[in-house]
Amino acid sequence: MIKEKENHTFSKVNELNTGFILSHHWHYRSLMSIKRLKALTISLKTSKEDSPLLYLSLKNTEILNTFNRYVLLKRFMDIVGAIVGLLLTVPISLILSILIKLTSKGSIFYTQKRIGKQGRPFKIYKFRSMPENAEARGPQLSLYKDTRITKVGTFMRRFKLDEIPNFVNVLKGEMALVGYRPERQYYIKHINQYTSHYQRLLQIKPGITSFGQIKFGYASTVDEMVERLAFDLDYLDKMSFKTDLSILLKTLMVIVRGNSPKN
Repeated sequence: MIKEKENHTFSKVNELNTGFILSHHWHYRSLMSIKRLKALTISLKTSKEDSPLLYLSLKNTEILNTFNRYVLLKRFMDIVGAIVGLLLTVPISLILSILIKLTSKGSIFYTQKRIGKQGRPFKIYKFRSMPENAEARGPQLSLYKDTRITKVGTFMRRFKLDEIPNFVNVLKGEMALVGYRPERQYYIKHINQYTSHYQRLLQIKPGITSFGQIKFGYASTVDEMVERLAFDLDYLDKMSFKTDLSILLKTLMVIVRGNSPKN
């Protein structure tokens, strides 16, 4: 009787295990199955030799739990970082707002529809660095020494100050401090003509800064977007709190040095 019950228990465990391995996605809805899996295996004292499949499932559970802790820590860091960033840049934002208003016609802020996590569109906020009709002929990427960029815009882009309003997107949960730079659907379609790997990035939130930004910089053509994609995919495979901190520190160094205002 005990033997039959134990076999039945192992059967249930392996059933849960198989479903977990086949899905192998970092979805929160899997947590209930994982909790049940743990409950069933605590008393069994499973080893790698007893049940290799079950042992593998438990190892995957550890990986999943580690990732979930990272996700929570990352979101906490995003919220704190965005609040601190907005507070510290209040004086700069006020000065930029006045300069933008005095030197060119139009609104202070600029919004544009970008594609975020799971392909969901959102409005990204930036300080306006071009005239309001800069894309009257359709979507255009910024070029080096783009004549459409205002004088104030050139200064802002050099030190990435035009992206200060991105902190609002972070607080809204649409972006993270570190991720990949979000693109418009128009350019994503063009990128997909070269490679389908861009879709992998949509598993996570886009960021104010990215591995691609500090390693490659801004992209002025679709070819350069595809080239930069390799760095962002590399980040996707190396996501960790340590990696995020490293990217943030390197981004600060880029801001202090002042980069070429390509975009």
